[in-house]
Amino acid sequence: ENGNPLNYLYKVDGVATAYNVRAGRSTASGRDLIVGHVAVDPAEFPYGTRMYIKTPSGSFIYGVAVAADTGLALVEGHVDVDLLFETYLEATMFGKRNVEIYVLE
Repeated sequence: ENGNPLNYLYKVDGVATAYNVRAGRSTASGRDLIVGHVAVDPAEFPYGTRMYIKTPSGSFIYGVAVAADTGLALVEGHVDVDLLFETYLEATMFGKRNVEIYVLE
């Protein structure tokens, strides 16, 4: 409804960054590194957690994602989620933004 999921467990207002890697790599959880698999602090969002990610204004919607990877900035609490993009250009254009993370049922 209005760009927000209707069925979710809870919402986190957080910060997202973006990244891109070469094809053929895998995530820290062993899953394939594909768009839709995002990096998180597994203590905050365990691997396999399904989520829906968008900016508060709705101007950017990443959509449904799965917690599958991690990184230093995530574990240190600088960002809440690192979104995987297909290209370096897409990742740099996204930059760093405030997001709403809806943890799905």
